Parts: sequence; C-alpha cells; structure tokens
Amino acid sequence: MNTHATSKLAKICTLTVIALILVCAAWETIGAPIHPLSEGFSWLALKGVLLLPLIPRLWRVERRAFQILSLLILLYFTEGCVRAFADIQFTSRAYAWAEIVLSLIVFVWANKVARALRPIPANATATRESKPRPKGWAQLGMYVYAILLVLVGMSFVYTPDGTESTTFHQIVWLIRVGFIVFNLVLVTRLIQNGRAKATQNQSSSSK
Repeated sequence: MNTHATSKLAKICTLTVIALILVCAAWETIGAPIHPLSEGFSWLALKGVLLLPLIPRLWRVERRAFQILSLLILLYFTEGCVRAFADIQFTSRAYAWAEIVLSLIVFVWANKVARALRPIPANATATRESKPRPKGWAQLGMYVYAILLVLVGMSFVYTPDGTESTTFHQIVWLIRVGFIVFNLVLVTRLIQNGRAKATQNQSSSSK
C-alpha cells in the first residue's frame, strides 16, 4: 500500500471512529437510553469519550494511535455483542448492531493502517527471515473465539428460572453450535497447515 492510499484509508478510518462516537452518544441519549433523561443524565452517553483523544492523532496518521485504537475498539465490539442479544428494546438492539459493524470496520482498517506504517529498519536485508505477524482477521478470530468461550461457559453456569424467552434459549443453542463449528474449523486449519509444513520439509530435505 502506497503512502497516498494509506493516508486516505487512515482518514476514512478516523471518520468511521467519529461516526461510532456519535452513534454511542445518540444511543444513550435520544435513541434508546437505559433510563429516560427525565430520571437523570445517562453517563453511558460518555463512553465514546475514550476515543476522542485519539482523533487528532488518527487524522495526522500516527501509527501508535492506530495501534492503540485496534485494542481499544474491542471494548465497543464486546459491548455491542452483549447488548445486541441482552437488550429488550428493538431500537437498542439496532444501535448495538450498528456498534458491532462500525467496530469491526475500524478494527480491520486500524490494523491495516498500522501495518502499512510499520517502519523498515535501515540495516534490514531482503534475505532476512522474520516471524510473520498474525493478520487483522486472525487477531479478530482469536478475540471472537475468546468471546465464544466465555459465553459458552456462562451458558453452562447460568441456572434458568423459567422466565427466559424462547429467543434466549435459541441464542444459547446458536452460541454452543457456533463454538463447536469454530473449533472444528480451527482444528481443520491446524491439520492443513501441519501437512503443508511437513510437505515443505520433505521437499526441502529431498533437494
């Protein structure tokens, strides 16, 4: 990725972060606050303030700011996942899904920009081998796996009291099935990578 493309992507990512802040503020004030404004100010409306100090640095395309953003944005992704299934109001769930989508976009783009801005040492040689870093999607997959692991554990610890809706039980069932499928895919990929490495070692040793 050239410098112009990286700068353009960084500016778009910054605008997406601003959009996420506005969504969080609207969600907790006029959209679907946990309690009406007549009962007092909802302090959750200030959750987007955590991202405000990064805006100027993101706009100046500073690599450290995008590294911090790639970690901080996971908090918003987690909140969106929890409230998308926990909140009762449809409007609140819609805002939660908007938060999930924006968080995913920001996470992928922030990692992409941070990787593009990675400095190259002056004494680096083309033949020098370095350990490849996991891609953005791989990091996101590990985080999703951790979330599924926690949710599955909570589903077994939780004791139903008879007030749960049918949708709640369907969601629990989908989480467990998703966790099983995720593990099967992960094991399959590990086996395929192991076979590919074994084939490469055999071909290199035969030469």
